[in-house]
Amino acid sequence: MAGRRRFLKVGLVGLGLLGAGGAILALSRNPAAERKTVLEGVILGLLASVLPVEAVARKLAINKTVVAVETAIAGLAPSTQDEIAQLFALLASKPGQWLAGVSSWDVASDDDLKGFLNSWRTHKVELFQVSYHALHDLVLGSHYADKDHWASIGYPGPLAL
Repeated sequence: MAGRRRFLKVGLVGLGLLGAGGAILALSRNPAAERKTVLEGVILGLLASVLPVEAVARKLAINKTVVAVETAIAGLAPSTQDEIAQLFALLASKPGQWLAGVSSWDVASDDDLKGFLNSWRTHKVELFQVSYHALHDLVLGSHYADKDHWASIGYPGPLAL
């Protein structure tokens, strides 16, 4: 009888410690900052050839696109927002970085970022392809929705009525 009670007590204490550790980990994370870091990497991977070369102008262009993507996400259905949040949370995690083939989003090389995007674009698992297309459409749609970029793609703008 004492063996079973001891086992249950140790199990409950262990469960409590695991729960407390998980809560501390969850509270120490900053999902908004992690999402921004992942998004900056995705933007670099998708738009590297059209972003300014000069460092300050490049950073400003990336930040402007991050804001535009966040605005686009805010306009989506809540269920879609949740799915996108899950995708960014996955990509921000260590297993997600491993799946993407990057050691860290903030130090990933252009080749690493392009390799990640291309591998997900052509992946045999449809979930990866859908995730790639979601990222692609959000970033490119948000970037080129800015009228400052229309001339670079030959779009004259909407017809005047």
